[in-house]
Amino acid sequence: ISGCTALLVTGFGVRDSLLPVGKLQYDDIQSYDMEIDFTGGRETVEEILRDEGVENYLLFKEQQVDVMTEEGSRSVQLLSFDGELPGEYMSLKNAEGATVTFPESGEVVLSSWAAEKLGLITGDTVEVMDGDRTEAKLTLSGIYKNYIGSYAIMSAETYEENFGEWEPGSAYILTEKGEELARELLEHQEITGVSLQSDKRGAVDDTMSCMNYIIFLIILFAGALAFVVIYNLTNINIAERNREVATVKVLGFYPRETNAYILQENILLSLAAAVIGLPLGVALHHFVLYKIDVENMSFPNIIEPQSYVYSLALTIVFALLVNVYMRGKVEKIHMAESLKTVE
Repeated sequence: ISGCTALLVTGFGVRDSLLPVGKLQYDDIQSYDMEIDFTGGRETVEEILRDEGVENYLLFKEQQVDVMTEEGSRSVQLLSFDGELPGEYMSLKNAEGATVTFPESGEVVLSSWAAEKLGLITGDTVEVMDGDRTEAKLTLSGIYKNYIGSYAIMSAETYEENFGEWEPGSAYILTEKGEELARELLEHQEITGVSLQSDKRGAVDDTMSCMNYIIFLIILFAGALAFVVIYNLTNINIAERNREVATVKVLGFYPRETNAYILQENILLSLAAAVIGLPLGVALHHFVLYKIDVENMSFPNIIEPQSYVYSLALTIVFALLVNVYMRGKVEKIHMAESLKTVE
């Protein structure tokens, strides 16, 4: 029964950990509304954005680089900014929830997935190589929590010191116009790409929604496990206590009292086992999340309080269903024949 509860806690916990990834990434970390790619220079795109009524935007340069250590290498997206990175566009928080400081000259900040795979901690020296195979040794000044994608962040000054001239080719935009603004921007030849955060979040949410089917299967198998265990134990219990139950009936116990005499033990033992199963489920949930290895994705270790309640309640419900089924066996015990059996 503890195993049944542990399975339920694991199932609900995995759901709690995977379903909110879209919200955590696109509401809490990357909180801008739109990202655009452009050509033609900084002044040109700024003029286009002003003409379209966009006031809040942040220009930056994005390119793919390789981060290398003795543990190996990982491809990440390098984001370089001219000045600070305002929190209204992107929030950099470490695993403890503290703000990660924007890197200074000669420093780089790395997202959590890449840092974990490369075995890096704050203060380590990393080697960054761009597409032209230009290499730079930088100090890892911080690791920020990120769930979708792998990023390295540095200042424009650090970029120019190590890779050459810095020229922005992308922009984050804060807007309420959404798709309307996207269509208007794509009419300009200089705008080569537009992506809405709402579309990205919708795609992630749709992908993660399949977890509901997995949770249903886990509940089904956990219920089957509980039913088989309690059914077999109750069968053995009744078979070994036939004379005892028959004696209780002879003494004038009502059917409800006779059932309670035998079956209430199931409820008490199931409740005790379910409570023991809760911490087992937490350990199993940690193990399952550790084993989920998706490229450039990480998941929060979350089990919501209601998941514990659901797991406990479902285990008791399974036990009650078995009790309802087993009442017929108790009622079928024949008083005279049971009392005549030789022990």
